Amino acid sequence: MKPVLVLALSALELTIACASAPVRHDFERTTQFQESDFDAVWTAVIDVFGDRGWAIDNMEKDSGFIATDWMTLSRSDRDVMDCGSAGLNVDSDHAVKFNVVVRPIGNGASMTVNTTFRANRCFGDTCNLIDCVSTGGLETILVDAVRGRVSQG
Repeated sequence: MKPVLVLALSALELTIACASAPVRHDFERTTQFQESDFDAVWTAVIDVFGDRGWAIDNMEKDSGFIATDWMTLSRSDRDVMDCGSAGLNVDSDHAVKFNVVVRPIGNGASMTVNTTFRANRCFGDTCNLIDCVSTGGLETILVDAVRGRVSQG
């Protein structure tokens, strides 16, 4: 009986070990707004964060810096991050942090969006926070919303 148990546990460990790391996704983090000045882009970013309910933790207009604390992602937004495959583990409590920098450039402005993602990966009663990577989806949502706001002017 003991060899069967050892074999079963080995198979379980192998299955759990089959979890894979996330894949790096290439996308543009910086967007230029040639048609809009710094103030218009700054205001649009603040408005979009407010509209989406993304609480700003820190902002400094002089430096163009906006940051959030960890925010929970809804199930429908989880395709914006890649945590790799979980194997038999279960991922929960998906979260994101934003770090946005708006800068004047010539007559326009640029906006750089950096996101940090994490999830709680659990097997049984044991859970660990894991780092995940962006697929570029949330950055695109933000850029498109800001672009829409500045074009409404």
